[in-house]
Amino acid sequence: MAESPKPLDHSRIGEFKPKASILLVDDNPANLISLRALLSGSEQNLVEAGSGEEAIQRAQSDEFAVVLLDVLMPGMSGFETAKLIRANERSRQTPIIFVTANDMDRSQLEEAYALGAVDLLVKPLLPVVLQAKVRGFVQLFEAKQRAKHEAEQIRLLVHGTSDYAIFMLDPMGYVMTWNSGAERLKGYIAEEIIGQHFSRFHPQEAIDRGWPTQELKMAEAQGRFEDEGWRIRKDGTPFWANVIITALRDDGGNLRGFSKITRDTTERKRAEENARYLAEEAIARRVAEENEWRWRNLAEALPNLVWTDLPDGQCDYLSSQWGTYTGIPESELLGLGWLDRVVHPDDRARTLACWMTAVEDKGVFDLEYRIRRHDGQYRWFKTRGVPVRDEHGKIVKWFGTCTDIQDRKQAEQHLRESEERFRQLADAMPQIVWTARPDGNIDYQNLKWFDFTGLPATLGNEGWQQIIHPDDARPASSLLKKA
Repeated sequence: MAESPKPLDHSRIGEFKPKASILLVDDNPANLISLRALLSGSEQNLVEAGSGEEAIQRAQSDEFAVVLLDVLMPGMSGFETAKLIRANERSRQTPIIFVTANDMDRSQLEEAYALGAVDLLVKPLLPVVLQAKVRGFVQLFEAKQRAKHEAEQIRLLVHGTSDYAIFMLDPMGYVMTWNSGAERLKGYIAEEIIGQHFSRFHPQEAIDRGWPTQELKMAEAQGRFEDEGWRIRKDGTPFWANVIITALRDDGGNLRGFSKITRDTTERKRAEENARYLAEEAIARRVAEENEWRWRNLAEALPNLVWTDLPDGQCDYLSSQWGTYTGIPESELLGLGWLDRVVHPDDRARTLACWMTAVEDKGVFDLEYRIRRHDGQYRWFKTRGVPVRDEHGKIVKWFGTCTDIQDRKQAEQHLRESEERFRQLADAMPQIVWTARPDGNIDYQNLKWFDFTGLPATLGNEGWQQIIHPDDARPASSLLKKA
């Protein structure tokens, strides 16, 4: 039977404990033993070198927290060894502590520190001093190694993540880093986008309203800003993105830049919109059915002739008032049956032309024409139809009413006949006759006006003053206005 896996020690997950190495350089083996004894209580790896040449080889192959270097060695001296250690890229920043049995004059001290020495110890060495100095450099080395390790882990995480665009911006919003996910998502390679402003990922309308700048301001003020909206790839195609911008500050609280994580959520948005559309469609159907029932009840209660048409202009409903008025069943008037059955022959051509124009132009239908009553009499109706549109602007129905205006037509005709009789009477009079509206503007002058003045009857409200004597014009105008 196979053994079960041992429980994972969570306390050690992600743990990184760098072990520092210390290079001990001295041509005298006894001195090396002494140094090792003095540092024996530490957990560091002690590496020995018996000459300058060996020390240089060690420095080239390994990384050390600190080098304890004897000054006076036969062959290659400690100073020459330090110079060559410093010349190597790997060990250029490695701290060097010179160790000597003799006092050094001023020039030697200056030379030691010029070569990059961080300290100089004179034998016999005090264990406490040596251990304290070495411990300080070891701690610095371990902190540096941990930082390097963390940076490498972050680099691997960022550059190994292809589903997210992860990159950094400077405080002004210019791109500083770029990962493989950003290249895949946005289409830019690092060489062409680093140094460019991140606003190029936004649509032009967002740039015009200053949204990129606003994003950074909110991230700086709140520490973190999250948004969803349209972003633009290099090839110009849009995608819906979830964006998180985090302000990055140093230990002093100074803003050093921003991290930005972008995720393509287009598919999620499309699925949400489809689900919302289906839900809205179901609700709309229920509402439409309820509204249809209410609307038909309302239509039946109106005295007007009410009708609806399909988007192509074919009638699909007539209220019961149509049957009562025309004496013809609704089924015989649907489609375009109403045109030939009840519209006056002299009105059919213009009615059809006007209706088809409204359907084609998707505009309002407004026309007056005569409709035959059940007793054969034609009466004038004012018909008005408007398109009913859905939320996308598409016509789904036409709604209209026909209102009996026969009495109004007759009244207008009587008024025109009365006005004509008045004009004939006024033109036959020997006096100048005129009329004015309630605001005082003259709207009529008879033929005697033209015969007497030779002026047209279209001079307007002030034109009549041309024929008044200058001494009388102002008083006459004042009296008219007062009246």
